Amino acid sequence: MFLMNSDLGPIVNRGFLIENGRIYCQINNSLKKIELLTSNLIKENSFEEKIDFQRIERLNTYLACFTTGQISFFDDNFILKKIFESEYYEYQLFAEFFIIRIIKSNYVENIHNLVFHDLREGIDLWEIETNEQIKFHSDFLFFVSPKVIRMRDFNNGESIWHLEIENALLFPELIGVSNKIAIFGLQKVDRLIAVNVDTGKVIWEKRAITSGKLIDCEKGVLHSFLVNYTQLSIETGDEISSCVNRDYFETSGIETNRSNFVLIGDHIITTDGKRGNIGAFNTITLKFDWLYTIEGVSLPAVFPVVYQDGYLCVLDNKQTLHIFEKENY
Repeated sequence: MFLMNSDLGPIVNRGFLIENGRIYCQINNSLKKIELLTSNLIKENSFEEKIDFQRIERLNTYLACFTTGQISFFDDNFILKKIFESEYYEYQLFAEFFIIRIIKSNYVENIHNLVFHDLREGIDLWEIETNEQIKFHSDFLFFVSPKVIRMRDFNNGESIWHLEIENALLFPELIGVSNKIAIFGLQKVDRLIAVNVDTGKVIWEKRAITSGKLIDCEKGVLHSFLVNYTQLSIETGDEISSCVNRDYFETSGIETNRSNFVLIGDHIITTDGKRGNIGAFNTITLKFDWLYTIEGVSLPAVFPVVYQDGYLCVLDNKQTLHIFEKENY
């Protein structure tokens, strides 16, 4: 399925951006634009002061580079145009153009004053005081705590509905939203719940480990891949198919512990939890159609696997970025 194209690095930061067959990334203390097909360097800007770009995104005509307490805006020639200084929420960008600023925190009571900010206009839209965490998918904005899941209005922050839950001291995870059904994982009690985003009512719930999950919006299914594989209906929670075969996955060399795997058509691209093995698992035949080993490294789940424009990029434990090209793309 994929052919090895090139390696970049070492010391590639994980917040790279792929766009039109080019990659924008921080390597060591330089910001670089590289042609993926040829690995040719197109543009580079080296910095005297230490940089740590944890995320790079396209915002209108700018490249927005996110680091602690600051977002730097560069043009395509890597000329710095402006800097936005603010403490903000977990390097997250909401609906392409919005961030949530943290303007005041009480860590003793775990209460924060948050502001929803439009980066295009440079204005604050609304403010809220809360002890809840933010979970976001597409145009759906949720605030969660160990005792409640709440949906808020994107435009003004007002609460639309709330659902009481019990998850001990843990904040629930938003796995995703498909066809107006939001799937949340309650880690402490090992349960999945499906919630109607219009009403806040629970559609179904199911006992399950909550990590290793990915929603396939096109097919309306929930993929679960944590060593073994299971596919559930998002609408009902019923099992559609499964491959519970530890011997097969061990023999294949991929016993995955990654929740941020990639879905390409009928294939899940994932990695082994300890070794430098990457593979494409066919969710129809329930077998690997492609396996590849990168020698001498591991592929930690905290580092991303990214697929875009026919290129598959995976970052190893030494922060070398391995780039594969899809065959017959």
